[in-house]
Amino acid sequence: MLILFVSGPARGPDELSASRDVAQAVAAARARLAEQPDDPDALSALGEALTHQADGVVTPDAQSAFRRALQHNAGDARAMFYLGLGEAQAGDSQAALQRWRDLEQRSPANAPWLPTLRAEMGRVARAAGLPPPAPSPPAPGPTQEQVQAMQGLTPEQRQQAIRGMVEGLEARLRESTGKPEDRDGWLRLANARKVLGENDKAAEAFARADAIAALEPRLLTDWAEAHVRQLQPGAAPSPEAVAVLERLEKAEPRNALALFYLGAADFARGDKPAAARRWKTLLALLPADAPIRAMLEAKIKEAE
Repeated sequence: MLILFVSGPARGPDELSASRDVAQAVAAARARLAEQPDDPDALSALGEALTHQADGVVTPDAQSAFRRALQHNAGDARAMFYLGLGEAQAGDSQAALQRWRDLEQRSPANAPWLPTLRAEMGRVARAAGLPPPAPSPPAPGPTQEQVQAMQGLTPEQRQQAIRGMVEGLEARLRESTGKPEDRDGWLRLANARKVLGENDKAAEAFARADAIAALEPRLLTDWAEAHVRQLQPGAAPSPEAVAVLERLEKAEPRNALALFYLGAADFARGDKPAAARRWKTLLALLPADAPIRAMLEAKIKEAE
């Protein structure tokens, strides 16, 4: 659940009760994490409670909880909101607005947090003297008429119709050469290609978006996934994939995807000590019952 505690300190006769409620929320989140250290919802709840406890300031401890939440759930709206708020409080309004635009784009049209999100985007933009953020363009999708037309199609025909819409989006983007480039459009295309299982085309679309403006870690993760999903079992990542994974690891040194596949790249080029280091770091992050532990332990043993 997204509560969005962004107001100042509590006032009036309910202040003591509110403080007690926040302390209980912190304690409850920590208790959940004691049992499940990698629970993204508990991590996000802890970060939110710590922020409220600090009168709306996104403290370093809260930021750490939110970042860990995103490692396990890259689409956590609460974590994305508060990390943006922390960036705004630190004076990096551009980074905050970019993170919030990405959150707005990924949010369902009826998401309960959108009014608060848009209000904060406008407030931060005004305070920084930046142009008010334009609404994110709607995600590509079928019109009502197209939905009705597809209802009578077979699954194969429906899939072909969806693919036709995606191809139409790509055609429009490629025709815009020489005009202001549509980064959001390329990102929508990349996500659509991933849904269709066309990971090579998804990776290309992510590259086009990145050429317009460098992708942030969450989108780097999506881009890297599009690359590694093309790999045959046991194959090492391509140089293009390694370049994206290295950027991801630099931004998030404990990112599991980057640690695993960069370890595979190290091993493939004969740098077994580097592979073992990355895989050991990953192993330490995994819960005791993680299904891949045994496979990872075997790889570490082989590398050593």
